[in-house]
Order: sequence, then C-alpha cells, then structure tokens
Amino acid sequence: MTWRNRLRLLIGLVLVLGLVAVMTVTVNDRRGVALSTSATLQTERVSVGTDFSGVVTHQAVHSGDTVTAGEVLFEIDSAELAARSASGLRLPTAAYFDVVDGRRLMIKATAAGTVRSIEYSEGAYVPANTVLAWVDRSDVRYVDATFQLSAGDYGRLSRDAAITISLPSGAEVVARVTDVSVQGIGGQALTVVRADGPALSQATDTSIFAPGTPVHARLSLTNDNFVTRAATAVKGFLKGLVQ
Repeated sequence: MTWRNRLRLLIGLVLVLGLVAVMTVTVNDRRGVALSTSATLQTERVSVGTDFSGVVTHQAVHSGDTVTAGEVLFEIDSAELAARSASGLRLPTAAYFDVVDGRRLMIKATAAGTVRSIEYSEGAYVPANTVLAWVDRSDVRYVDATFQLSAGDYGRLSRDAAITISLPSGAEVVARVTDVSVQGIGGQALTVVRADGPALSQATDTSIFAPGTPVHARLSLTNDNFVTRAATAVKGFLKGLVQ
C-alpha cells in the first residue's frame, strides 16, 4: 500500500469517525428534549367579590376592559352593612373594598388585568360572599403544556426543568417548570407541565396574547451521560481556542 493510499484511508477513517460523532451527539441532544403535543398560554384568574349582600348601584367596567390594582369596579348599597353600622358594630376593613357613609361598598380590583366576565350587573341584587366579576391578571402568565413521555423520560424530568416557549410572534423565551401532573387522556398517560417566569410575562405583555393562545414548548430533560460530558468538554475547548 502506497503512502498516498494510506493517507486516503486515514482521511476516510477520520471523516467516518467525525460523521459518527456528530450523529451520536445529535441523537443524544434530541434525547434530552421533549416536544409538546399541545401547549397554551394561560393567566392567573382572580375574583372580585363582596362579603355583604346588597344592590349594585354602579358598574364601572364591562367584559374586556383593562383595570388597575385598587381601581373601583362596583358600588354596592348594602342594607346589611347599614344595619351593622346603625347597631354600633365595628365596620369591616379590607384591601379590596372601602366603606362609605356606613352602607356603600366600593369594590376594588386586587390586581391589574383584563375583566374576563361580569357575574352581576348594575341594578342586580347580590347575596353575601358572592363573586361579582373575574379578572385575568396581566402580571402573571404561564404555559400549560402536555407531553407524551415514556417512563424513562419521566424519570429524567426535574421539578425546575427549563422549558423553551416558542410564541406566535416568533420570539422564544425560557421559563421554568413549577408544577407537574400526570393525566389519563384518550387512554394514554400524558404529562401536563406548568411553566412560568418573569421573561414569559414580559414577552407576552400585549393584548394579542390572550388566555388560550397556542404556543410550542420544548422541555429539557436531564441528560447526564458520557456523550453529553464529552460534547460539553469539546465545545468548551473549541470556545477557548476562538477566544
């Protein structure tokens, strides 16, 4: 065998080994990621309610309106509260309402957001301990994502795993898993993950991202093996050479 043939053989072996290494790393990287079967953007929903019965004498907002924390949304004339005031009992205090003239309740929003629904409109009588409206908070957004994980994959899911969210705008944000549950859906055991974080709330702080907006999610699984460690070491070495 001539030196030229030996050189060709050596180059061929190097190329084959390089190709095998790249394919091995690619397969290993894919093993460390799970793609969602479905995922939607959600928001924390809070109630606006009254502890006392009465008649709604003023309604300041409607479904779809944006509100700020502390904004007065309803005014209720409460005979129950008036009777309590007349008997000399101490009037209640709370962050979500003010009492005026001993009988008028000024019901306030406890958080900024969008009014999702109105349960009692102006002129209606409301019982005590009743929800008047629901508000979707604008400062707390999260993603509900469903994954079909094998038993082995589920074992590699950490409670604070990173999850990359691809938004309809094309932007990508990284959130953290805050809750995991397993549900039986359609005869299959599916893993449902909730993920949130400041970056997600900031990136979706516009009116186009309503609750239920579909997104794509990539869940990072623990992938600590020889291939991962070797690939990390090589990447670190090459990065050091470039710098």
